[in-house]
Amino acid sequence: MFHRSRYLQTTKAGRAEQWQRARMLVQIFALLTLYTTASFVMPRWAEWRVATGIVPLWPIQWMAWLPTPTAVDVICLYALGATAGAFFFVEHRGWRLNAALAVLFLHALINSFGKINHSWHPWVLVTCAFVFLPTGPWRTYPPEDERRDHFYAVIWGAQLLVMVIYTLSGLWKIYGIIAQWQEGTMTALHPNAFAYQVANRTLQTNTVGPLSRLVIQVPWLGWLPYLAVIYLETFAVVTVWRPRLQRLWAAGLIGFHIGSWLTMTITFNAQILVLGLLFWFSPFVPQENSLRQVLRELPIVKELLRLARDWGRLRGTTRSSRESRVTIQNTEGTEGTEGTENTENTEGTEEFMPSGADRRATDIYRHSDNVS
Repeated sequence: MFHRSRYLQTTKAGRAEQWQRARMLVQIFALLTLYTTASFVMPRWAEWRVATGIVPLWPIQWMAWLPTPTAVDVICLYALGATAGAFFFVEHRGWRLNAALAVLFLHALINSFGKINHSWHPWVLVTCAFVFLPTGPWRTYPPEDERRDHFYAVIWGAQLLVMVIYTLSGLWKIYGIIAQWQEGTMTALHPNAFAYQVANRTLQTNTVGPLSRLVIQVPWLGWLPYLAVIYLETFAVVTVWRPRLQRLWAAGLIGFHIGSWLTMTITFNAQILVLGLLFWFSPFVPQENSLRQVLRELPIVKELLRLARDWGRLRGTTRSSRESRVTIQNTEGTEGTEGTENTENTEGTEEFMPSGADRRATDIYRHSDNVS
C-alpha cells in the first residue's frame, strides 16, 4: 500500500529535507506526548488518588488488585517516566513501547469515570503506531537504506489510522442523512440543520460559544461550512494516497475543530496537534504543490476530470475511425472508376485487367501492345 515512488521527493536535496522533516516530526511528537502527559497527570494526581467512582476500563483492569492510591501512583509515575524516556531516547523501540503502554493506561484512567473522551484516541493510536519505527541511530541511515522506507511507511500508517477515524465519522453522517431523508425529517443538508444542532447543544450543556448566537440567528452562515466538513471527513482517508491534498485537509479539519469550539464549546486540542504534525508538516507533500495541482487531486473532481478525459479520447478515436472509413470508401470508389476506364481502353485484348489494377500496370500493357 505504501509505494516508494509515490511518496519520495524526486531530487537529492528534496529527499534529504524529507528525511530530516520525518525525523523531526517523530521527535516533536515525543516531546508533545511528554508535555500532554504531564499536563494531565500533575493537576489531577492528588484528586485521582482519593477518587471513589473509578470504573476501570479494560487496559487497567488490574487496578482492582491494588488499592486505588497505589494503582494511581503506578499509572502516573509510569506515564511520566516512560514518556520522558521516549523523548530522550526516541530512537530506541523499547522506550517507545513503554510510552505507548503508559499513554494507553493513562487515557484509560481518564476515561474510567463514566464518560469516554474520544478526542484523544488518535493520539493514543499514533503513539502505538510509532512503536514500529526502526531502531536508531536514524541520522546514520544512508540515503538509499531500506530502513528509511520502513520509517516512512510507519508514518504513512499513522496517517492512515487518523484519517480512517475521520472517514468513519463522515460516513456516519451520510448514513444519518439517508435515514432522516427516509423518515421525512430534516437532514444535515438542510440550510437550518447546523443551527438546530448548535441550539440543541446549547440547551444540553447550558453553554454558549462565541459564535453560537450568530449561527442560530443566521443559519446560512454555518450551512456551507457544515457541508464542507461532511465532504472533508468522508474523503479524509483519500489524502493518504494523494499527498498533495494533505495540507489542505489539515487546514480544513483544524478549522472544523476550531469552529466546533466557537459554536458548541467542544475542544479537540489533541486532534489539532495530530493534524498539524502528521499532515501540515507531512514529509510526503511534494515540494512543487501549486493550487491548480491540488484542485485537480480533489476527490470527485479528479474522477470527473479523468472521466471527461477518457470520454474525449473515446470520441477522438471514434471520429478518427469514421474519417478513416470514409477515406477508404472514397479510395475504393476512385480505384473502381479507374479500373473501369482501363477495362474499356483494353477491350478486345486476350487478358482481362481487374478494376483495381494500378495505372502503371495499365501503361505497361499499352506500351507492349503498341510495340507489337
